[in-house]
Amino acid sequence: MRSPRMQYLIVVLIVIVALLECSKKSDEASIADKTAEAMGGGAAILAVQTQQTTASGQLFEPEQTFQPGDQPLTVSSFQYTLTEDLSVGSFRYEWGRSILYPFPDTLAYSEVINGNQGFLDGKDTSNAATVRAAMLSVRGSTLTKLHRLTSPLILMGTALEAPQSVETRQDEQFNGKAHHVIALPGSVSPIRLFIDPDTFLPTKADTFEDDPIYGDTLFEVIYSDWQRVGDIIVPFRLTQNLTGLGKTITVQTEERTTVQNNVQIQT
Repeated sequence: MRSPRMQYLIVVLIVIVALLECSKKSDEASIADKTAEAMGGGAAILAVQTQQTTASGQLFEPEQTFQPGDQPLTVSSFQYTLTEDLSVGSFRYEWGRSILYPFPDTLAYSEVINGNQGFLDGKDTSNAATVRAAMLSVRGSTLTKLHRLTSPLILMGTALEAPQSVETRQDEQFNGKAHHVIALPGSVSPIRLFIDPDTFLPTKADTFEDDPIYGDTLFEVIYSDWQRVGDIIVPFRLTQNLTGLGKTITVQTEERTTVQNNVQIQT
């Protein structure tokens, strides 16, 4: 039988644990809410039902260099128009690619995702025929994951709609500065958002994945050049990096030309 003193200590411990949990939840809500506010406010973020983006950029291949340690080779340039219906989770990329290496070519194709299903239309590979076919599931899941990582709007929409899924992590250094870190559910590994403590805008999103060459790899999308579009603020410059085997490599850079909210799209 527990003594009164022991029972008292147990009650005190329970209260302390409960207070710590409440404090943690409060911090999670505070960081997510401040980030949403910095991007235009939770109501404005959730009010964006459709969006259309045009962009261009370059793709780099780190394993195609003349000597180890050389800068990654530029293998293609690209342009795309992305049309998405955020209310149902569907999106469409219209791609134009100019292949520079290994065989110069011009590609034009569409990638369409609707829920768990994907569709490919056009020529997406050099020296290959035009195809109209269902997308392989692995390609669809990879495209969906990349689509989330390149959209702070989608990630913050998830945090606002399911605040219980937001996890606060310890602050981490990035670019020589301590950042707040929140984690959201990912397909396999959680997606982490690094939040600038001064502006409360996301600096990057990252996740861990298994790369066939680099092994356990950190994949990150860095956001910059934030601009106001209607009632929200979105990044117009994105950089994709891989970190593995002790080095960080840029694999893609992208500049967004236009972003339009709540556009009329075809169903």
